[in-house]
Amino acid sequence: MGFAVASLAISLLANAFAWAAEPREAGQPIGSVVAVRGSVRGAGVDEVSRELRMKDPVYAGDVLRTDGRGCAQVMFRDGTIVALGNGAEIGFPEYAFDEKARSGGMTARVVRGAFRVFGGALTKLAPITFQMGAAGPAASVRGSFYAVRIVERGMSVVFLGGEPITVSHGAGSAMLARPSSATVVARADAPPSAPARLSPEEVAELAASFSGGADEAAAAGGRGRPDEEQRFEFARWGVWAGAPSSTDGSLSASAQGALWASESSLANTLGALGDLRELIGIGSVASGAAGGCPGGT
Repeated sequence: MGFAVASLAISLLANAFAWAAEPREAGQPIGSVVAVRGSVRGAGVDEVSRELRMKDPVYAGDVLRTDGRGCAQVMFRDGTIVALGNGAEIGFPEYAFDEKARSGGMTARVVRGAFRVFGGALTKLAPITFQMGAAGPAASVRGSFYAVRIVERGMSVVFLGGEPITVSHGAGSAMLARPSSATVVARADAPPSAPARLSPEEVAELAASFSGGADEAAAAGGRGRPDEEQRFEFARWGVWAGAPSSTDGSLSASAQGALWASESSLANTLGALGDLRELIGIGSVASGAAGGCPGGT
């Protein structure tokens, strides 16, 4: 009996580490849910919908959806984290990562909502390709800390901090180097728009999509100056709409650097501890503050 129990324990430990330690094969998870709030559902290539909870696996071909008050974070095998805001839909038709061969790639299909990306090892090797819907324009983003959202004009990419990011597709490219600057990809035959800073109201709207639901943000006047809770969330982004010491809606360069360093450090720590969290069965360290969506990892 003792030998059987020991063998079972060893098998469970090996399986817990397998998804992060080996190149992905057909049917193996490409990541797992590390934070969730509200209603979050996923559907695979079989189109069967399932409710997603903490530690649930995510597979290539999955489409994830949050409701108007839901949000989630998915950590991929390379340590990249994609956070889904309220009312978001995104699919992951392609993902591959081979640490030994230093190769891989990722394609995400965004349908609606907003998403934050904290780059892992894969983003140092290749850009992530985002496609708007099933047949819309696609853009490749090389960088480690940014947001992607669907807007009326197309697909917007917002730089949040750290090293500059490059947004490119067949018709041209744009480099974003100032926090809260953005470019829009509207058509496959046109280059990304010239970088432009988001207004404080646009920053507030974007941050609100990760911090409690669009209906709550509207009720609280989310398009105006942020309240104290919103300011804390914005600071974690590396942008702060309406900061007392700022006239353009951003923190100072030194504050931006400090915030980026803390975000990057936490993302790296989560990547290193992902397997440990799975083994000991604790909740995500990225669960966020009460009353808001998981964020800041």
